[in-house]
Amino acid sequence: MSMPKFPKPNPDFTQEQALTMILSTIALEEVAFSHILNAEGEKIQYILNNSSVNGCPADLKDIVAVNKGVTDLLEIVLQNQIILKNKMDRVLDHLPKPPCPPEPPCPPEPPCTPTECGSLKRPVCFGIIPKTYCCNEPLLWNEINACGQLSLACAD
Repeated sequence: MSMPKFPKPNPDFTQEQALTMILSTIALEEVAFSHILNAEGEKIQYILNNSSVNGCPADLKDIVAVNKGVTDLLEIVLQNQIILKNKMDRVLDHLPKPPCPPEPPCPPEPPCTPTECGSLKRPVCFGIIPKTYCCNEPLLWNEINACGQLSLACAD
């Protein structure tokens, strides 16, 4: 693995550039952790596939010792993962939010046609109510006809 290359320190960084660099360092730490986890997996495979280590047979005590070492290292990696997640959450809180895309215009309204319920039926354009939604929160919708007024279509 090659060493990462960082730009020379520049006191004229914008806040967004600084936050982006912090996210980049988090990503590099994640890559380093993946290499560590891969090496630990190879260590376990080696001890289990080879019946002897340095000419001496590997016994249960040796296998348990390797397993304990891997477990200890995994606990440290897990603690670092929690720290990195908290750091990333804080950075994402301070990054500017992207602007909402413009809502597509409603299609032109065709002439009204009588329906079974006796009223006139017009196509309706549904728009998402703009707000900040939480994870797994259902979207709120409003119905807008071509005139820009709220309307409801009759039940078919």
